[in-house]
Amino acid sequence: MSQFFFPQQKNVNEVFRREVSYIIPEYQRPYSWESVGKSEKNNQINIMWEDLFEAFTDNPKQLYFFGSMVLIGDDDGKEFEVVDGQQRLTSLALFFVAIRCFLSEQSEKQTNEKMRMGINSMSNRMEEILYNKNWSGVIETSKKVKIQRSVGFDFDKVLEDVFECNSVDLSKYKTETNEQVDIIKRYFDNKEFFQRALNREFIDVGIFDYEALLRLNEFIDFLLNRVFVVDIRTESFEIAYHIFEILNNRGLPLSSKDLLRNMILKEFDSLRNNSALHQDIKPFAKWQELEDTGAFDNEFLSRWVESITGSPQKKSAFSDIEEIYKTHYFDSTFHKKIESFHSDLKEYLPLYRKIIEVDFENP
Repeated sequence: MSQFFFPQQKNVNEVFRREVSYIIPEYQRPYSWESVGKSEKNNQINIMWEDLFEAFTDNPKQLYFFGSMVLIGDDDGKEFEVVDGQQRLTSLALFFVAIRCFLSEQSEKQTNEKMRMGINSMSNRMEEILYNKNWSGVIETSKKVKIQRSVGFDFDKVLEDVFECNSVDLSKYKTETNEQVDIIKRYFDNKEFFQRALNREFIDVGIFDYEALLRLNEFIDFLLNRVFVVDIRTESFEIAYHIFEILNNRGLPLSSKDLLRNMILKEFDSLRNNSALHQDIKPFAKWQELEDTGAFDNEFLSRWVESITGSPQKKSAFSDIEEIYKTHYFDSTFHKKIESFHSDLKEYLPLYRKIIEVDFENP
């Protein structure tokens, strides 16, 4: 296993090169960038558009730094696990989807054959950015950005719909929580935000003319060739995560709660798939039961570890919880180990909430 990392400056065209695949692993948080709101916490897409278009307008030849990505994978490989950078990578992909959808709309409206050919040529260019194409008797396409999911809701299917310029249709998806609905809408809303921005900047009085086509082509060239990221690669998750924490020291690295969430969902999903008596279990609903207490945070996990072990936390709270789960919980006649574990957490949470709500200065 490599103990090194390799940072490289790459333009967006190189990031989305032919036959590359980026896997957003299931331990990552869901896609969270927003296109609505009045602060940097909920309008990242607005800021992304304004910064990129302003840079292009000021000087299309200048270089624009878009941030960094931390990836796991061999430098000579074609598939990479995204440890950091999934928000900007996904948002870039949605931007190119929006351009492709915008061009598709304009192609349908065109009566000028020369314009239609130019539009279709640019649309094909976007397709090459977004998809890998393989020949096995027929041409098969696959997205270059994929969301890994072995448990819970499959957001990759949502991303596929967005890539195909479809409109949001929540009835297609079997959602279990309001959070899942919000995330689904976010993919579509952000693509549509970019598409509206393109309409605003490149359509004049309802007309997409040859001058606008040339200007859009220049904008695409800017995005692909003048926008750069720092691509940091390693074969070691430990090193990748360490780099991630350093780069995000002002942000929110994956917490013990994030990792525990994934473990609980996996365990309940495995129980649902392997036990006829538990087929009706909803893993996300089980997780939501803990969230709904209003006290389920990383501090609680640390305190819970100390209450179980009788000693201070040794490693991360999640590492200690994993050990507790392996050594303290077993299947019984009436309950599976994940059910007992979940029940204990649920029982402790109200007690913890009472403690943190005590006003010690004014008891």
